[in-house]
Amino acid sequence: MKKEIISSKQGVTLITMFLIGSALVINSGTEAGKDAWIAMLLGMIMVIPMLFVYSRLIKVYPGRDLYDLQKLLFGKVIGSITSIFFILFTLHLGAMILRNFSEFIQAVSFPETPQFFTLILMGTLCICGTKCGIEVLARWSSFVFPIIFIVVASLVIFSIPAAELTNIKPILYNGIKPVIQSSFSIFAYPFAEVTLFTMVFNSLNNKKNTFRIFLIGTLIAGIMLTVVAIRNIAVLGPETIDSYYFPAYNAVSVISIGNFFDRFEILVAIMFVVSGFLKATICLYTASKGFSKLFNVDCYSEFAAPLGIIMFTMASFVYENLMEMFQWAGTIYKYYSFPFLVLMPIIILIFAEVKSRRERGKGAQIKPQKT
Repeated sequence: MKKEIISSKQGVTLITMFLIGSALVINSGTEAGKDAWIAMLLGMIMVIPMLFVYSRLIKVYPGRDLYDLQKLLFGKVIGSITSIFFILFTLHLGAMILRNFSEFIQAVSFPETPQFFTLILMGTLCICGTKCGIEVLARWSSFVFPIIFIVVASLVIFSIPAAELTNIKPILYNGIKPVIQSSFSIFAYPFAEVTLFTMVFNSLNNKKNTFRIFLIGTLIAGIMLTVVAIRNIAVLGPETIDSYYFPAYNAVSVISIGNFFDRFEILVAIMFVVSGFLKATICLYTASKGFSKLFNVDCYSEFAAPLGIIMFTMASFVYENLMEMFQWAGTIYKYYSFPFLVLMPIIILIFAEVKSRRERGKGAQIKPQKT
């Protein structure tokens, strides 16, 4: 199969759009209340040590992704078992993203339309995107992201007349504990989910800048999400923001320019569809790569369609309703995802560093014989 190459700039846009994904629209950090923006900043800072881990995993054995490392370090049997768990996690994550999308569409636009039709349409797009390959997705993200950035910045500016900065005061009124608790949830969703790029960035044309790519993409996404969180609180108010499932959508709905231009919330819906599509496609792409490594098949795109069908079928029953979806995301997901986002990458890196140093040590001991 043709080697796919992505540039450093494309890597940054991929990470940024992956992180803002559904997090740009769905309410995050609800435990912190009006201090949700502080929790967002803390969650972004907390993930930086893990970015060192993820970037080092890519560089310790150049050309090998996380699936390759598991087989190399743990053996074929144990490595295959751990790879299966990662594949299931990525499929589940992709299913949750699709369900976020379908719940959003049903809640704000088509309440009478069965969600399964929405899931089929979005799932089909994800399958097509996976078949196109990561290089095409990277080029597409580098084209789309500047548009999304301009739209987000414009909507924040247009929201200023309706914003009341007093809504974010007093800061830390309820103490630091709710902020810390909320920051752990934000750390897991969305920031630490960039661990999926340990299965993507073996396609980077310059792996020396891996940590820089992770860091820049995370900082851009984190700042965007923080600004949006401040805007949502300032416009909707701390007393009412928790009553909205999609506060970014509701906050933008109050924008009116000259009593003539309004209904800007359609732009929020479009951004959610675009960024959510990319995030779900990355999940399907990494799952397809995992299956191809599991069965020693060169072309991962052969698994895109069957795994895509499994993914959007899972999405149809992964939650009972909208309330359960938000309860899972806020209370359970951070514990469920911890082994995949933190524990396993650290264990794999420790084993990889030990094995790599032993190999270098053995290589240094072997001296060429004089003839």
